[in-house]
Amino acid sequence: MTIRQGKVGDEMVTTRTTSNATGSTIQCRGTGTLVAADSSTIELDTMVTESIPTGRCKSIGEQTLTLLDDNRVRYQTGEATGVLTRQR
Repeated sequence: MTIRQGKVGDEMVTTRTTSNATGSTIQCRGTGTLVAADSSTIELDTMVTESIPTGRCKSIGEQTLTLLDDNRVRYQTGEATGVLTRQR
């Protein structure tokens, strides 16, 4: 996940994920448009832009990212919650 600065309505997040959980490789790419933000939280509307193989990735829709500390962000959707750690 790459997050850039932006204002409400801007496409400011890009995502890339790869999964081998089903025994075959699935790659998903997507974007996120800023819906709302405050000093520690951003709300996004996301969508899949590429699925390899075709049709294997699905858009999650609304997501919330909350800054926890210097290197961690809480990721929440209607389906999942997790903590992301910054990598350089």
